[in-house]
Amino acid sequence: MAKAPNRQVTPAISRIWVYGIIATAIASALNAGWLYLCDNVTHWSLQVPQELDPKVLVAASTLRIVLATAIAGAISILVSLALSKLVIGPRIWWMILGFGVGFASLYGALTLPNVDTWLRVRLSVMHIIAIVIIVPALAKALGIKDVDHEAADRRYHEQLDAIKAQEAAAALAQQNPTQAPLNPTIAVPVLDVNALVGKTEDQATSEIESASHEVRVVSRDGQQFPATRDYRGERVNLTIDNGVVTAATIG
Repeated sequence: MAKAPNRQVTPAISRIWVYGIIATAIASALNAGWLYLCDNVTHWSLQVPQELDPKVLVAASTLRIVLATAIAGAISILVSLALSKLVIGPRIWWMILGFGVGFASLYGALTLPNVDTWLRVRLSVMHIIAIVIIVPALAKALGIKDVDHEAADRRYHEQLDAIKAQEAAAALAQQNPTQAPLNPTIAVPVLDVNALVGKTEDQATSEIESASHEVRVVSRDGQQFPATRDYRGERVNLTIDNGVVTAATIG
């Protein structure tokens, strides 16, 4: 039994990537700017946890801050991509999950052991910047737009047409069990009929048959031959004069 076509409307993957990358770049730049302000303007010392160990603090550097923000942004993008395909209403779920994880990281920064309160506040500013820039941007990307409805409708009808073609081929195979089953996904080879003009009849016939087309001579040396008026995309009509093709058409 053929799989039913999918009507689910989901946001475009490309939009999630674009919004996520831009938001992450902005958050990284703002965090780097906050570090510069602390080091060179206010002369406030700023330390960050070494990797995932909150008990070991090291001096903050631009590379470390930018890399940490980029990693957080990349994880956020991947999670939002998963939500967009697996969960109905991914926008509200992303807002809940994104802000939940963000505030959890903010709480961790505010409760670092063995440091003064103002260092915790300065470190928390970076978490707040990442949260308010990355989470709303991805939530906006996950919102369903008109183009998403159009893409879902187009995808649904393409799948529906493919299912109908498969069912028609299966029905035809049952009616003609001795005939090889049709594969609707295999297209008739493309043949440039204009390139046949000027060739001999034998050369043209060979090329047409090698392209899995049928040859029909409709005129030879000025004499017209009776021909049905039905259109067939795999048939080539030839006009022959003195053994040379002077006209060729599909139909």
